[in-house]
Amino acid sequence: MFLELHAKCENGEISSKALDLRGLIGSIGMMEKGLNIYTALDMGITNKSFDEYEQTLIRDTIRARISRKMSREQLFC
Repeated sequence: MFLELHAKCENGEISSKALDLRGLIGSIGMMEKGLNIYTALDMGITNKSFDEYEQTLIRDTIRARISRKMSREQLFC
């Protein structure tokens, strides 16, 4: 997922604001504490961009890699 976001930055599809490793690591920490996967990723990555179109591209990238049905336990196994 991170590499896909990196490619989108390289291709000029999204700004580099979303490509924040600290945001991804923070999201993982929030997931470990019980926050929903998508909510945590929105807070740590998606919301770094203020452009709605970029946010949509970022969310689509996340959804392509992480199923809505996936639990935290499945994600970290």
